[in-house]
Amino acid sequence: MDAEGRLVAYNSQESALSGLSQTRVLGRNFFRTIAPCTCVEEFEGTLQRMIASEKAQRTQIEFLFKFNQQMATMVDIAMTTDPSSGYATLLIRKTGQESQ
Repeated sequence: MDAEGRLVAYNSQESALSGLSQTRVLGRNFFRTIAPCTCVEEFEGTLQRMIASEKAQRTQIEFLFKFNQQMATMVDIAMTTDPSSGYATLLIRKTGQESQ
């Protein structure tokens, strides 16, 4: 994603996890449009601080990803930032069972 949170790349594994196609998400804001459950300090706040530091960084968090009111999935998220390109990368791996 770019520094404003717009998705510039989206792989097939993420598409399978979220149920959202590449054409539906590319160019849209991840935090506001695609996954509003991530618009919290723990997730978006962490990434925004990393981007603001202007240093390449990497961190990992566990997060309960709530795709909708009926489904939630525990995931590990690795976040990296690259100030030379202006991009951040999220690697999301499902770690737990879906719950309802």
